[in-house]
Amino acid sequence: MLRPPLLSARPLPLRVLLVLLGPILTGALGGWLLGESATGYLVYVTVMILGGVGTGMEHAALRGGALRGLSGGTLFAGSILVTHELIGGPIVASLPSPPVLIVAIYGTAGTLFGTLGAALRRRFMPAV
Repeated sequence: MLRPPLLSARPLPLRVLLVLLGPILTGALGGWLLGESATGYLVYVTVMILGGVGTGMEHAALRGGALRGLSGGTLFAGSILVTHELIGGPIVASLPSPPVLIVAIYGTAGTLFGTLGAALRRRFMPAV
């Protein structure tokens, strides 16, 4: 099984893009979908949250995977809400009340999936 490179082994500008801009830009697309299609939003958000497993695999330590998932999930959710607010219009998908709770929910899910990704790396992709 191929091992993804560790985040720490990547150049600093790429790390910034992956850790900050990645969740913000993907969240922006989610914010647009939030006003367009309930099914599209649900599918997209599910795929993106599961992507936290992949980002967690870029970390050798469970703590690193957890922190990456936490930051990614909260940035992603925050970007969804900010983008939708800027675009305006109705919310067509089901969100908790108040909607800002998705920041905590996605942050928690991201933490769990990021930790899982780091654990999978350690279990199935041992250092060679």
